[in-house]
Amino acid sequence: MSIQVCSRRFPTLLCVTLISCYLTACNRRPNPQRPSYQELQQQLQEHKDALQHERDRRQQLERNQFIAWLVAASVGGTAILSLLRRGRSMSSRPQSTPPLKPDHSKHGFGANGHNSSPTPDASSNTASLAGKLFLLDGQNIARMMDKCFRLEIPLTACLEICRRGGAAIIYWDNSTKYVARKDPLCDAAFRRLNNELRSIVCRAEGKADLEILSKAHSTGAHIVSNDQFRGERMDYYSVYPWMKDLNRFHRGVVYESGLFIGSLGIDVPLITDLDAAINELAQLSKPQIGEVASRK
Repeated sequence: MSIQVCSRRFPTLLCVTLISCYLTACNRRPNPQRPSYQELQQQLQEHKDALQHERDRRQQLERNQFIAWLVAASVGGTAILSLLRRGRSMSSRPQSTPPLKPDHSKHGFGANGHNSSPTPDASSNTASLAGKLFLLDGQNIARMMDKCFRLEIPLTACLEICRRGGAAIIYWDNSTKYVARKDPLCDAAFRRLNNELRSIVCRAEGKADLEILSKAHSTGAHIVSNDQFRGERMDYYSVYPWMKDLNRFHRGVVYESGLFIGSLGIDVPLITDLDAAINELAQLSKPQIGEVASRK
């Protein structure tokens, strides 16, 4: 009886055993399409690290943008304050205009700018310049025509002032010696002028503006220059209030081959011989050496 029951249940037990073995084998075999728990943990950590890195990058970018905005605002505010201060100082300054180009027919000049008479008539202006000291901004005057350095322009102005009884001192910027070297003839005349006429020539350490204003402040001298004297590091008009007196400033203009300084009554052709002008200037300056030296 028992043998018959076992023979009947054996196929069922065998099937159950085979199915159990198959399922066990399937569970042990790894599935390539399904990642393991460790891989999922690693992917999750990498994703968190990427999000943190992106968050840090955005915070750093916003911080840099804020710093750049602060710097721009600071620079802009400083520039606006500087413009406001300059506008206030300029509004308190008198407006000066350069002299107009003279009419040749009224001053004895032909259409080409040359004087029709052999020598200019300066007798009417001699009394007005006698006993006065004039400080010439040499490099500024030398660039009155087309911004090119021409030594004959300050020499003409200095010579004409001395001819009319005035005393003159030419101030040069320290860089003038390098500018004059571009022209051999101009360089030779510039060296001779500085070596032989030291009594009426002064060379500044840098720009001559401050030395000219300081000399004019101490001596009451007049200034011949087209410069506006706008100091980069200091406001000259607040240091020297007398600069608002336009009668002490004389501006000029060069037209074709003539020099015109209306406030001094100077309207003469430019010199052509530098050496002859220096020789004449040396003779005219001898009586004034003592006077100029006492004012230095």
